[in-house]
Amino acid sequence: MNEEKNPAVSEKELEAIGRFSRRKLTAEEVYTFPVVLCDNDLDRDNECFTDAALEKLAVLFCGKTGIFDHDPRGEKQTARIYRCAVEPEDGRLNHRGEPYKALKGWAYMVRTAANADLILEIEGGIKKEVSVGCAVGKRVCSVCGADRTEEGCGHLAGKRYGGALCYTLLEDPTDAYEWSFVAVPAQPRAGVLKRCGGEENGTLKALVKRRGSRANQKELETLEQQAALGKRYLSELRGEVKRLVLVCEQEADGAAIEKLAAKLGLPKEDIQTVKVAGLLHDIGKIGIQDSILKKQGKLTDEEYSIIKTHVEKSVEMIRVLPHMDYVIPAVLSHHERYDGKGYPNGIRGNEIPILGRILTVCDSFDAMVSRRAYKEAMSIEYATGELERGKGTQFDPDVAQAFIELIREDPSFIAQ
Repeated sequence: MNEEKNPAVSEKELEAIGRFSRRKLTAEEVYTFPVVLCDNDLDRDNECFTDAALEKLAVLFCGKTGIFDHDPRGEKQTARIYRCAVEPEDGRLNHRGEPYKALKGWAYMVRTAANADLILEIEGGIKKEVSVGCAVGKRVCSVCGADRTEEGCGHLAGKRYGGALCYTLLEDPTDAYEWSFVAVPAQPRAGVLKRCGGEENGTLKALVKRRGSRANQKELETLEQQAALGKRYLSELRGEVKRLVLVCEQEADGAAIEKLAAKLGLPKEDIQTVKVAGLLHDIGKIGIQDSILKKQGKLTDEEYSIIKTHVEKSVEMIRVLPHMDYVIPAVLSHHERYDGKGYPNGIRGNEIPILGRILTVCDSFDAMVSRRAYKEAMSIEYATGELERGKGTQFDPDVAQAFIELIREDPSFIAQ
């Protein structure tokens, strides 16, 4: 909240206030003060509003009541917002490096003997911090773009993936309930309330119990039964996917992946991510006929099209596993080519995630030096030459060169 001394109330402000009062109030009867409701910076729950969300909240919060500690009882009402605006702060950037913006509200209360002490506390900066209660239509993961209001994506807010912090973008506000004076707001400069009351008081079950009809309670019981069945099915499906991972023969050489990623200077968490991706990248081949996978000789165009579907199938299976979505970018891109002639998306160069480029080199080399049912193993020398020839076309030249240097330094780390 702004700590400036309350200025004289202008006629324009009195007109804005008049939209909410039963009669026109005079400047002597009202006390006004500005308050920062929320902003586009990261809060303590690793969530933040988008600029577009702030603009929509500016409309939704106009006319909303201010209370204490999010207590909706009438005697807790203190003030009402009569004007809102989204304002930038010159020279300041938010956590994303974008211009910082805050949703500012102007509130009024009628001067009475009962609230004289409250006005003094506001002027003295004692009553200062606020948080807001609102509903949003979308909660978007900053890593993968998934809408967390629909389903979980596996990424954990506050954790880093590929060096980038994961957080939730709050988009498309649908309602603004109230704003409240609090001791500790969620946002450092204001606050965003994520639930009203305690944990139990904010649940759907508690709400239906307090206010719902018998039909509502019956419907909730049915939903709970269906949810239990869904959880059991998902648990069984996850177990089956894990079993299939264990029987999948074609996994990239973990030692080679680790050494290459370390040589390229990747942080430990990225090295671990690409190692796990190496285990899971071809799991989708389990759903493809052995007659195609182990065919000796050239594949037909139709067979090759079927083979290429294993990338999307791998991703679909990984999504079933809890908290494993972080490997998807590497898995999805391990058949992309540096020249843009790969699949499934035909991206090129640095558009391909670095973990995908690493996995492409390691997986290709491993496939060449390994014996399969449909082919004999190639020599390390021949496979190294293929990497050399593929620099700049199939492979990232820097990644391929780093791998070649590793082999020349110590070829014993290659699993054959």
